[in-house]
Amino acid sequence: MLKEIKCDKFAQTCITFHTGLNVIAGDENASNSIGKSSALLVIDFAFGGNTYARQDDILTNVGHHDICFCHVFNHIEYYYKRNTSTPSTIFICDSQYKVVEEQPIDRFYSFLLENYGIRHGSLSFRNYVSLFSRIYGKENLNEKKPLDSRLSEPGNQSIDRLLKIFDEFDTIEEQKRIKEETKKRLNTFKSAQGMKLINQTLSKKERIETESEITACSTSIESITLQLSSMSVNLDNQQLEAISIQKQQQQLLNTLLSKQKYKLYRLQRSLRSAKDECVVDTTQLSLFFPTINIQEVDKINEFHGQLIGILKTKLLSEIKVCQNLITEYNIQMEDINQEINKILKSNNPVGLAVDNLIRLKSHRDKLIKKIEDTDKYNQCNQDKKTAAENYTIIVNKALTGIQQRLNNELAALCESVSPRKNPPQFALRESAYDFFIPNDTGAGSKYKSTILTDLSFMNLTDLPFVIHDTILFKNIEDDTMENIIVKYASLESKQVFIAFDHIASFSEKVTKILREHTILSITPGGRELFGKSWNIKN
Repeated sequence: MLKEIKCDKFAQTCITFHTGLNVIAGDENASNSIGKSSALLVIDFAFGGNTYARQDDILTNVGHHDICFCHVFNHIEYYYKRNTSTPSTIFICDSQYKVVEEQPIDRFYSFLLENYGIRHGSLSFRNYVSLFSRIYGKENLNEKKPLDSRLSEPGNQSIDRLLKIFDEFDTIEEQKRIKEETKKRLNTFKSAQGMKLINQTLSKKERIETESEITACSTSIESITLQLSSMSVNLDNQQLEAISIQKQQQQLLNTLLSKQKYKLYRLQRSLRSAKDECVVDTTQLSLFFPTINIQEVDKINEFHGQLIGILKTKLLSEIKVCQNLITEYNIQMEDINQEINKILKSNNPVGLAVDNLIRLKSHRDKLIKKIEDTDKYNQCNQDKKTAAENYTIIVNKALTGIQQRLNNELAALCESVSPRKNPPQFALRESAYDFFIPNDTGAGSKYKSTILTDLSFMNLTDLPFVIHDTILFKNIEDDTMENIIVKYASLESKQVFIAFDHIASFSEKVTKILREHTILSITPGGRELFGKSWNIKN
């Protein structure tokens, strides 16, 4: 726990804390700019926060200074010092705050995690507690999004933090790793297909046709193998077999060639229709419309000209690709024709049979590879879907449990502080959340619900403290506020730090609680946090 804070710049140079409720009391006029929020930021600074070191008004009027503080764990006192000019460094001190050792602030965070018994390996101390340090000047005061540690925080980050706080993240993180890995594997496979390193995935129809072709190839291979083994090879049959294979390739090439020629025709037609200029005749236009802005028309003409230029460049590039493919297909077609002529002139049936056998086996291997690549793609795709589904199931199960626990605790707390009012509720999703009060959109209810959210975390988790500024209390009804104070005071095993105004306006019971737990009184006229208020005119 935090035991004390010392600073020679403060009007009250030593502030002593205790377990349970710690109140920084303002005056009955709720005076502003006297240091209540700054005092809370100092407390946050003693827990490793950095917002205090960025307060320009303090640094301008006070200058950089030391904040000394003491934490107590297991009856052992640990003394530290931080300076606003070097917030990333912390100094270990003796009981007189003389520096013994310098350390990076991360070591201090680890120390607090360990000594507060917080066992969230994937969650840093500040990432945990900063959300519940709600002080004017920080970005976590959005009463509609109490799980956001900063403005416009992505929903998945808020949900991840929530899962970590409730010790549900590690299992989910492993499944998330599997999900990302399977997604990456599928994308790598697709990239290889795009670079023609792997066959394109076959459709159901294409697969059936490919399997039929494999069967036909296997039958032909068996027939030729049998003929060769018995030396009963017939020249005419082998020529027909070889020519049949070449004709199949020729037919495929003809189809590809026709597609490219038609595409080339369309591209060339588009290029011819793309005029070098697409302009409006401004001379004629000005005759009919004398008041028209000719400069604006010229800008439009220039823009259209640029578009035409871009279009022509793209068309010329695509035409070149088509022409190269057509040339390549024609060369392959000529090679097939030469191969057919070679087959027709052959008078060696055994040699021709062997050639056919080699050609058929090679072709069959390629077809089999297409099937195998399709199976691999389908497996990668299925692995990705299964991993994503498993991740969603695990996340939803964890979030459903957390949501139920939070909402039950919120309902119980709401019943104790405002029994006639609807309790706030969370609706948690994989990458977002909603926070609402049924049939209640009032500002006071929202701020009350933010307070109850923090108290729910105090009750359900190992969260060691909360810090609440006066801005949270402004719109809350007095009777509800009194019940909240009583609830604060009941948290004796942890620490609650609040700034509070007009204490005397509450009931005798609550006023007594607030005064008994006041650790610092701040008022105008020399009793401000720094002994002065710099917003007063000279």
